[in-house]
Amino acid sequence: MLIIILYQGKGDELEKGNYRSLKIPQHWLKMIKRVMEKIACELVSIDELQFGFVPGRGTTDAIFSRETSCQRKESVFYLCTVDLQKPFDCLAHNILWWAILILKV
Repeated sequence: MLIIILYQGKGDELEKGNYRSLKIPQHWLKMIKRVMEKIACELVSIDELQFGFVPGRGTTDAIFSRETSCQRKESVFYLCTVDLQKPFDCLAHNILWWAILILKV
């Protein structure tokens, strides 16, 4: 469950009594996530060569398809991987939400 503190819009913003807590259950969070994914997919065009972060197309599929095409052409296959999980864990999510809302307008 996620608890968000919202300003009620009246009174002094520095007083605790002028805020209300909003509890968002886990199933609501899943629905919000799906809506945000749909909005993001409409804003961003995904190339057919994109494999990571795309449902049904993982990075292992990209490696396999590239490796087999190189074997057919008898060319050398080089591989470099980058773990992007850690940078996205450290991302300031409030800035990301702000950017999504600005792009939507």
